[in-house]
Amino acid sequence: MIPAEARDILGYYGAALGVGLIIFLAAGRKRKGMRLKLKGSTKSSMNPSQFENVINIKGAQSPEKFSHIQSSGERPLNVVFNYNGHSWDAYEVLGLPAGSGPEKVEQAYREALKTVDAGSRSFLEAAYRAIQAEWKSYRAAGNR
Repeated sequence: MIPAEARDILGYYGAALGVGLIIFLAAGRKRKGMRLKLKGSTKSSMNPSQFENVINIKGAQSPEKFSHIQSSGERPLNVVFNYNGHSWDAYEVLGLPAGSGPEKVEQAYREALKTVDAGSRSFLEAAYRAIQAEWKSYRAAGNR
């Protein structure tokens, strides 16, 4: 036979479990965030030849992976590139504010090359080439 104290403790645990279960079921599932629904063609208007310098860098992934992103003639503020399976912001890699001009990018790239070891040069080069490709497409769209 179970002592009275043990029955009381089991009763309290059972009641707490029941209340917790009711709260859990009443709360329901949390809603998922909104899904981004892009409209438009899935065909790319981007030319892969504009990325020839980026494609040939060791460790860099092909920008064709992102060919569904359409250029709208806006100044390139954030340039994201992939290197060794990770996404990076090219301006941050070079220590520049987003949207810095090509002259500042060139200067920061040259300065960064002086301070890094040989193993990191390809990473900096990938960031530099990604920014160059964005500016090249920006200018090809008739923007200055």
